[in-house]
Parts: sequence; structure tokens; C-alpha cells
Amino acid sequence: MNPYDALGVGKDASAKEVGAAYRKLSKLHHPDKGGDRDKFEEIKLAFDILSNPERRKRYDESGRTDESPVTPQKVRIYIENTIRTVVGAERPDGSTDDPIMENIRDKILMNIAAGKMELRKNIFKAQRKVERAQRMIERFKPKVAGRTDLVGDALKGQKKFWEGELRSFQDALELAEEAERVFNSYDYEAGPGPEGHYSPGPAMRRSASVIPPGLRHLDWKAL
Repeated sequence: MNPYDALGVGKDASAKEVGAAYRKLSKLHHPDKGGDRDKFEEIKLAFDILSNPERRKRYDESGRTDESPVTPQKVRIYIENTIRTVVGAERPDGSTDDPIMENIRDKILMNIAAGKMELRKNIFKAQRKVERAQRMIERFKPKVAGRTDLVGDALKGQKKFWEGELRSFQDALELAEEAERVFNSYDYEAGPGPEGHYSPGPAMRRSASVIPPGLRHLDWKAL
């Protein structure tokens, strides 16, 4: 569902224009006045998205019409896991980052930024797989009508799988961005180190599985 098409407005429509289009269409399609309920619900969803700056931005960037899965509880868990990992990070010899001489907050933000970059790559790859499966669905045609479409069913299954992966990567990116905003709301007082504000240490090292599917937390490992 494209909310702009549903309300008949352009992508640059103002909040006032969105509201006017919604009032006009909701009166025309309201079930109490003989309108189609499904059409009315589509119009209402379109208005809910476009009248909310955050949901509108989310749709423009990802095409998602559902509400964001990022909740205060998930953000809290993300932050707690991050802090637990950073506090516990050690090198094989037992040495650790110096929280007085090194800017730990900046190291955390560097890891989040690297994770976001990897997530965006995974989002792009998943989108291509969804599109590829759809193109194949449109071109594989059974020669005999009425028979079970094994190839078509397999392709639809693959499309559904990659759509799920795509949503998971998008959800993880939204969560990382919210956590990034939280850490950016803090200052960190660090003394001068041999390489400026911070030097290489275990909090900067990321594991190979830093971006798993879903909403699992970015995983740092001390090397």
C-alpha cells in the first residue's frame, strides 16, 4: 500500500494537504455512509502514516507501513548489552581499555556506525533477492494448467523468506540508530592518551557475526 496514492497526494504534500485529502476521502468512503470498509481502513492507515513525521520518514526510507518495532524496552536492552560487553571486554593478556585515558563513548559510536553500514549492505542484498524472486515468479509459467506449481511455490517461499530477512535487517538498523542517539546524548570526559582521545583496544574490535538477522544486539569481542 502506497499511502500517497491512497490519499491522492504527492510526496511533497504538506500536513495540511494530507489532512484535507483524508477528510474528503474518509467522508466519501465511510462504511456508515455505504462506503467500502477495506478502502476506508486503507485511507485511515495512509493518514496515520503521513500525518506522523517519524512514520512518514520511515515509509519514505524503507517502504514500511507498519509501526516501528523499536520500543523503550528494546532500546534499554540494547544499551544494557552494549555496556555489559564494553565493561567486560579484555585482551587475551587480561589488559583492557583505560576508561580514564580513552574515550569509550566514541569507541561505542564507531562500532554502531560500522554495524549500521553492514546492515545497510545486508538490506540492499535482501531487497535484490526479493526482487529477483518476484521476477522469476512472473516468468515461470506451468505448461499444464491445473497441476501443482512446485516451482512457483518454491519461489514464493523464497520471496517470503527474504522479505522476512529484509524486515529483520531494517528493524535492527532502526534499533541501532535509536541507540546511537542515546549515546550521542552523553559527553565522555577522557584524559589525553598516546594517540589523542583514544587508542586501539578491545572495545573497538567487532566479531565476524556483528550483524545477525533480527534484533539481536551488536556483538563485540575482545581480541
